[in-house]
Amino acid sequence: MACVTSSSCGVGSAGEPLRSVLARCAMSAATAWGFYLMARFANHRWHMLRLEKEADSLREILQSEREQREAERRLEKSRAQTERQGRIRAEQELRRLQLQAASAKSSGEASSAASPGLCSYPVQPIGIMQSCFSQRNGTPRQPLLAVNARCRLRLAPDVPPACLEGLKLYSHVWVLYIFHENTDLAKLWQGDRSGIKAKIHVPRLNGEKMGVFATRSPHRPTPIGLSVAQVIGLDSDCLMLGGADIVDGTPVLDIKPYLPFVDSVPHASAPSWVAADADEDPLAVSVVKVSDEAADMIIGCWNRRKHKSLYNSAHDFLRLVSEVLSRDIRPVHRRMPRSPLWEKNAGSSQCYTSTGSPVGQYHVVLENIDVSYDIDDDGRVTVLGGMYNVVQSQQRGMGVLEGDHADAED
Repeated sequence: MACVTSSSCGVGSAGEPLRSVLARCAMSAATAWGFYLMARFANHRWHMLRLEKEADSLREILQSEREQREAERRLEKSRAQTERQGRIRAEQELRRLQLQAASAKSSGEASSAASPGLCSYPVQPIGIMQSCFSQRNGTPRQPLLAVNARCRLRLAPDVPPACLEGLKLYSHVWVLYIFHENTDLAKLWQGDRSGIKAKIHVPRLNGEKMGVFATRSPHRPTPIGLSVAQVIGLDSDCLMLGGADIVDGTPVLDIKPYLPFVDSVPHASAPSWVAADADEDPLAVSVVKVSDEAADMIIGCWNRRKHKSLYNSAHDFLRLVSEVLSRDIRPVHRRMPRSPLWEKNAGSSQCYTSTGSPVGQYHVVLENIDVSYDIDDDGRVTVLGGMYNVVQSQQRGMGVLEGDHADAED
């Protein structure tokens, strides 16, 4: 009995440290849980404060944007109102000037009542075109017939170069210009249209007449030309174009981008005599032959002025010569059948340079290089040579330089 009691007491005394350890563990766990809850609460509180701060910042940004939009709206409204007022004043001023011009014209001319509302408008060139075509003779009658043709538009000083920004995105442009070498320009400058011809001779019809508005003749009541050209390059205030049929020194009125989806009409029609594949084209040339001697002469002339040339090499310039002469550029009266008397004396009409090279019956001036050539009745062109400084060659009377042809452009 005593042994049992003693054993029970031993077990009880050994359980005291275990309970103490468990109690301390429980206290530590409770403390840790408390710290965890406090940390979680603090983290949640910090997160909520951060969200509130971001919300306040976002509200400030939204408020600032609303105020900015409101200010922009007020500014746009004010600008639109100012623009509308300015446009109204400009329209009133334009109307006043039109009435003043009409009144002055009616007081001076009794016939002005037949054309009311017609008056002049202030149009100034945006720049001058530097072209490979030095004269009207030799300039193609249509754009893109000579794809190797080059011209450079330099903007006028009062036209900002930024006007050309974005043209690199287009492959072609429209060029509007003045036929500044039109022989009728002197009378048109004075407002006199009394001598305007309603019909002109058409080259592709061998001189038959057609109404001027049914052709592309430069001799028009209002001498404005339209040409499409390829965009070759853009540099500051200069625009390099290819394929344009524009004479050197031409004043350019405007440049507009070519838009294929509206500028190209798939089902458009035109008379057969202006078709690209006309059966009987009087301007067709069968072959253009450039001899080695003629090529050397032309290359020598080009080398003398290559720093002013629109071409990178003399061979590029030679390609232009062949391309220009691949169409008969002579006026109608030069292409008509020759009389027997002319044929009899044709051999004596040949003239020569001081070096003994033949000058040729016909000439074309490209980049101030006078290219001489002959063409036979079968449409075979033979290039005979070239000479630099065409002004001196004209003064010396070396050959017949063709002047302006009054034919229509087909």
